[in-house]
Amino acid sequence: MIDLALSALGIFGKLGSKLIEDKDKKTEFAFKTLDIGQKFMETMLATKTYPWIDALVKLSYAGEQIVKGLFRPVGTALMTAFAIYAETNGIELSATAETILYGAFPAWGLDRAVGKHREAKIKKKQVDLDEDW
Repeated sequence: MIDLALSALGIFGKLGSKLIEDKDKKTEFAFKTLDIGQKFMETMLATKTYPWIDALVKLSYAGEQIVKGLFRPVGTALMTAFAIYAETNGIELSATAETILYGAFPAWGLDRAVGKHREAKIKKKQVDLDEDW
């Protein structure tokens, strides 16, 4: 909920900064957007609920992040493990299936490395844009 609202505010802020030409109005708009985000966060932090509800919400967020983070590496490792199992037990696989199964885990590792490199470039570009603003 919080992530969704803050990302919507970020998108709204970027859109407004592109559409507003006057620098003073652009600064005022950015300040108001940040102020709205701050007020939203303060409201969310001040909200009181039962402790067990807070614990369930935190566990659900943590579980979602853990499951999402482990789905691809575990899945690709299982694919490679099945290829090894098939090879050791004499199960015939087509050349295409063998290539896909043996290459799944290394391909995930390469994709992860490329993704981290891309994220670093985007982060650096964002820092440069923030300094210009």
